[in-house]
Amino acid sequence: MTLNDYYAAVRPFYSAEMALRSDVAEWVALGRRLGARSVLDLGCGAARIGRALKADDPSRSVVGVDLLDVLLDGPPAVPFVRGDMRALPFVPRFDLIAAANDPFAHLLADGDRACALDEARRLLTPGGTLVIDGLWVDEDGDFERRRALPDGTDLTESWRACGDHVYETRYTYRRADAVLAEAATRVRAWTLDELGDGMRAAGSLDGRAFDGSVDRLVIFAGGAT
Repeated sequence: MTLNDYYAAVRPFYSAEMALRSDVAEWVALGRRLGARSVLDLGCGAARIGRALKADDPSRSVVGVDLLDVLLDGPPAVPFVRGDMRALPFVPRFDLIAAANDPFAHLLADGDRACALDEARRLLTPGGTLVIDGLWVDEDGDFERRRALPDGTDLTESWRACGDHVYETRYTYRRADAVLAEAATRVRAWTLDELGDGMRAAGSLDGRAFDGSVDRLVIFAGGAT
């Protein structure tokens, strides 16, 4: 299953899944706290974070970028550019780069992740901040999670370890015991060893101390040195 196929399978349930998240208000508060005037919604998907940051301050410049446009439902909420995180088509201009839902998780190789990090940090203005709501897995080995979505769909996530911090994930969507769709992809979780100079780990977008026993890692990074 290609990445496009994966997101095409997920798309009918994406809004319901995102409705379970409580991070939009956190991103808005972060944008205010940082005084962000120019924002890049990195790996924006349907641009839900970019939309919220723009709505919070219509004078704020917000751009969304994603490798795919499969999650867009109609015209994008903010200016949208298709682009690869490893070679972004921008000059340094952003004082906040928001990476919600961890778009870095799809980059499995060390070199690709390092390249994408360097690219994002390159685009920051002096004093700007890259913020990644990162994939952190505190489970050992294989595991399964189940959730009920607001639209009545039951979601089962199956995670199978297949390398160092790399997982084969399968999402199965059911309603009344009937399988509606399945989507599978590989993702890579973060480790603290990946955080280099100018990067720090936090436990939430408000900057509180990181706690490795919970399923939340937020990475704050300044511009490339």
